Order: sequence, then structure tokens, then C-alpha cells
Amino acid sequence: MQDLWPPLFTVLCLELDRIQEDTAPGSDQTEACFKACLHHWTLVRELARLQDFESDGAEIHFFRKIKPLFTGLLEYYHLVYFHQLFCPAGGSAEILAFEQNERLKIERFRKVHAAFIAYYEAGATGEDAAYFLRRHRPPEPPPYVRVYDMDPEFLTAGDWMVTLYIGYARYEKYLG
Repeated sequence: MQDLWPPLFTVLCLELDRIQEDTAPGSDQTEACFKACLHHWTLVRELARLQDFESDGAEIHFFRKIKPLFTGLLEYYHLVYFHQLFCPAGGSAEILAFEQNERLKIERFRKVHAAFIAYYEAGATGEDAAYFLRRHRPPEPPPYVRVYDMDPEFLTAGDWMVTLYIGYARYEKYLG
């Protein structure tokens, strides 16, 4: 089943490139990119549901590497859309204050989840079962749940943090 993911992600990236070439920058472009990501994530989720995981290692790989490729992009476009809707149209001081607040949200996330981020960035694997196997997910939903990520069959204790980590990294570049 793992062989399916790279081609699906490549197709998504090509579609995003096409949207960015064919659509003027702005909220319409961002919405189209979000919808393309959502479509592909839905397809990936349904394929995974049909084929299931042949081992714990395959499940860990999916929730540590594959799911966040798609949901990280969804999170990024969600953040960009929020910026486009709510960033003040006034003077540069208002824009700067808004964007500084956005950077503070990213910093708070990094501080609260510093141990996990260090683990993830180091490529450590010793706690992967606890973080990325569904059977080890706590019964309460994670503190962060987006509409595209509410399916309890596709939640683990740690994948949502990787989603935010990827989305915030891209958003930080967007903010400049």
C-alpha cells in the first residue's frame, strides 16, 4: 500500500502548481489549493481505509510521514486563508501587529510541544508506537482538530502535531 502515496502526492503538487499558474494570487487561489488538498487527502484516507495497514510499521509510517504531507498542506492553506481574511487592510503598523501575533501563535506551539518537536526533528523512533499507532490514542480528541481531520479512524496521539509543525513551517515562510 505504501507505494501508492508518492504518486498521489506528486499529482497533488502538480495540481497545486497548475492552480497557482492559472489563478491570480488571493483568496480564490488559496481556496482552490485547499480544495485540491482536501480532495487528495480524502482519496488517501479512503484508499487506506480499503486496504488497511499490513503491520504496525506501515501504520506508523502512514501517520508519521504520509498523512502529514497532505494535512500539513491543508493546515498551511487554512492559515493563509485566515491571513487573507483577517489581516488588516490598514497601515503597515496594523499589518505588522497582526503578523507578529501570528508568529507568536507559532512560537507558543513550539514551546508547548518542544519535546515532541525535538523527537520528530531528530528522527527518533523509540516512541513512535505511542505517537503514531491509533490504538494508543487517548480517548479524548487532541486539543487541535480541524474539520478535515475529525475521523477517529485517522487520528493518533501525535500526527496532529506533525500536521501543525509542517503547516506552521510553511506559513512562517509565507509571513516572511
